Amino acid sequence: ITGDHLTMQANIADMFDIDNPNNYDRTIYNTYINSRATSESTKNRKFTTYDFYPTTLAALGFEIQGDRLGLGTNLFSNMPTLVEEIGLDSLNKGLKPQSEYYNDNILNNLEEKLETQKEGTES
Repeated sequence: ITGDHLTMQANIADMFDIDNPNNYDRTIYNTYINSRATSESTKNRKFTTYDFYPTTLAALGFEIQGDRLGLGTNLFSNMPTLVEEIGLDSLNKGLKPQSEYYNDNILNNLEEKLETQKEGTES
């Protein structure tokens, strides 16, 4: 079970009797029930939603060579996540720059194709 956003409940700190809401770090809810993968580590991990991809596949019983897929790390493994390795600020900074190649060759071509399809349906 995985949420796709932080809670929308405005008074979450009051609901759980949190003394100092400024120190409460809201996260996305996630849990794996009847997972085929197990972990010897029971510590809290620093992770992002990128890590749900390999973790979910591992929970379904897939073996992941190197315990990483895309930007994600299998949380059942002992492999550190990108956030654990470089920190959230560094990860966000690395993801922020635009790709000229992507914009020129993929995004623009997609926009042109969509515009062509739209014009074709209007005639």
